[in-house]
Amino acid sequence: MILPDLNLLLYAYNPHVPQYQKAAEWWSGVMNGEELIGLPNEVCLGFVRIATNCRLGAAAVSLSRARAVVAGWLQLPQVRVLVPAPNHFGQVMDLIAGAMGSGALVSDAVLAAHAIQNRATLYSNDADFSRFAGLTWRNPLVD
Repeated sequence: MILPDLNLLLYAYNPHVPQYQKAAEWWSGVMNGEELIGLPNEVCLGFVRIATNCRLGAAAVSLSRARAVVAGWLQLPQVRVLVPAPNHFGQVMDLIAGAMGSGALVSDAVLAAHAIQNRATLYSNDADFSRFAGLTWRNPLVD
């Protein structure tokens, strides 16, 4: 299972960033592939939150466009919406503590916990994920 970090999805839909081409090619390949894709609500809602932010200027999209993009992902037959396991909170806290982290790692630890719980590989351009024990992660922009 592939669990994409929000940063890769934002790059894949924003032609104004240098990572756009590689991220868009990677995400297109994932969406057209057969491997399962795990999408936690944090990723889906985070995409809507950031992609529609007026601070992006010309790169910002409308709420209806962001909603349509996410709805398109969710309609793919290989997509699974990931829900937290009963021990999710404790696992997130343990991941942060094990990484000697603080509040700045909470969002990353949430995704790491989803990936670990679902035996997924987390794909991200954020090297902070290397700090979490038990997580398999890759950066498709440098692989």
